[in-house]
Amino acid sequence: MKNIRTYLSALALVALMTLISCSKDDDETAKVKPGENIMTTLLQETTWTQNTAAAVSWELGYVFSTASTGKITKLSCKMPEPGSYTVSLWDQSTKALLRQKTLEQSTPDKFVEAGIDEFPVEKDKKYVISINTVVGGSAKKFFTISNTNVNIFPIARGSILVQSSVYKAVATPKFPDGGAETGRMYGFSDFTFIPD
Repeated sequence: MKNIRTYLSALALVALMTLISCSKDDDETAKVKPGENIMTTLLQETTWTQNTAAAVSWELGYVFSTASTGKITKLSCKMPEPGSYTVSLWDQSTKALLRQKTLEQSTPDKFVEAGIDEFPVEKDKKYVISINTVVGGSAKKFFTISNTNVNIFPIARGSILVQSSVYKAVATPKFPDGGAETGRMYGFSDFTFIPD
């Protein structure tokens, strides 16, 4: 009888530890914040007008910052023509390339994404995300968005703030420092930001 009580006590202890462990795992899972995608979010809003621009050799993107620290885990793009597009993440002040990914756009007008080595993002620091419109030596068409406002920037969704569009006439991925605009967004490159 003593052995049965000892066995039942040990079994109850194991069950209690399992419940505590599961509860702790559930708490940690609940703390994970969902990823944010600024371009994807903007394109779901009905106030934006999407247009397709002629095929030209450009590096197109936008300057952004975040309201909290966190990490970028994926790069993505949406282009009107199939092809292998290069999406780049840059430091805005130093123009240093931070991450880059080639994404295969097999279905036009659909976002494609790929994971990258996580990049730690500093709060309020300016970064640039861009896409090059040249694939295999040929320029491709690209998307633009605007709305009824003359200036659409700065614009914030979630933790992400976009300051302006940037661009450069170039056939290979280069930091887009050829100009900036506040009335239209060029090229649909995006990223997944997970706030801390």
